[in-house]
Amino acid sequence: MDDFSRSHEIDKGEGSGSEQPSHRSLLSRARARAEALSNRGRGWVDHQQPGSVPGVAIGAWRRYQAVEGPLQSLLLTAYVLIAVVPALLVLEEYLDPRARVADCTPRAPL
Repeated sequence: MDDFSRSHEIDKGEGSGSEQPSHRSLLSRARARAEALSNRGRGWVDHQQPGSVPGVAIGAWRRYQAVEGPLQSLLLTAYVLIAVVPALLVLEEYLDPRARVADCTPRAPL
């Protein structure tokens, strides 16, 4: 008997007489348990009152998840390029002491 057929027999629960559960049954039980825990958590979330502290936090999380990330990134980039960069250039020109001195000196030929 080769190793493949022996492992196949153990998976079916046959063979050496040991009562170890098969890998498939362990996996199916783990999936069932994970699904039950997930459903329990979703049920708890669904039954929270929107005005309660957990309900407010859940509502904020849902709104955060609903935001489209790439669109928000594009809008933030556009805002910085259209509003912030020109404002910084104007402030830099206004606060530059060399620019003020040059504007105040008379422009008479020497």
